[in-house]
Amino acid sequence: MKENQIYLEKLTNVAYPSKEQIFSPSENYPEYPFEDIANEKNDIYSGIRNLLFNMGLDKENYGTKNWNPLGELINQDDKVVIKPNFVMDYNEDKNSNIECLITNASIIRVVCDYLYIARKEKEFELIIADSPLQFAKFDKIITNSHL
Repeated sequence: MKENQIYLEKLTNVAYPSKEQIFSPSENYPEYPFEDIANEKNDIYSGIRNLLFNMGLDKENYGTKNWNPLGELINQDDKVVIKPNFVMDYNEDKNSNIECLITNASIIRVVCDYLYIARKEKEFELIIADSPLQFAKFDKIITNSHL
């Protein structure tokens, strides 16, 4: 990965996966360390996986069980913070949902999985933190995001 670069993965005709599948991937990727595979398509998982590959992270191991795209970025005693976007627990526009106001948990799930792979299944401290608007109800944000 080059410094000061921006990477994008364009996904079209995509919907967030349902919470019933706990945002698991719909394919059993070689590096995937868990047994739960979704019964429905999860374009979010595959899209973020493709983004990590296109960033050039651990290219030599891509497609093998040893692929560890975040491995070189996470050190032994690091604390890792994921800062999603949790703005508000409702949308003032009654005709719209809150997807534009919160990060969907399916995105957070992929990042957590690859952090787990990066630490080679050793314990590490992972913090998911955000500061919504002062009058937002944080418990509703967590419920609405399916986190």
